[in-house]
Parts: sequence; structure tokens; C-alpha cells
Amino acid sequence: ILAGQVFTPTQSETDNGADGAALTPREREVLFCLQRGESNKQIARVLDIQETTVKLHLRSLALKLEARNRTEVVVKAIQSGLIA
Repeated sequence: ILAGQVFTPTQSETDNGADGAALTPREREVLFCLQRGESNKQIARVLDIQETTVKLHLRSLALKLEARNRTEVVVKAIQSGLIA
């Protein structure tokens, strides 16, 4: 996602994962940036939000996916079908 672009999820991206964790649209945007290996600062710039807000979204993602770190968030999101 480039600055100024609108994120439009596909049908599979709007479904809940196998664990039933419903992600917000912003959490999904953060997740896709995270999958690309972007840092918190890069994610904040791309999404035009504060770095602190990125950290809150990452914490929420980790809780919903029962992950211990950002790498595990991506792995569990892939395993549950939230991202490809």
C-alpha cells in the first residue's frame, strides 16, 4: 500500500480466520505491511498514523492471533488464512 492508496480487501481477506478472530480494517492494513517486513516507523508513514498507534494495532493482532511476536503474528495469520 502506497501513501494515498485505498486498501480494498478481497472476500477472503474480509473473512475471519480459523480461530474466529475478527480483524478491523486497520489491523488488516497493518498486517499486510508487517507481512512485507516493514518496520513500525515505515508502517506509520504508509498508513499516516502515529508509530504508537501501530504498536497498539500490533498488540491487538498478537492477542487475537495468540502470537508472542511480530513474526508469529504473520505466521499465524497465514496459517489461519487471513493472508496469503
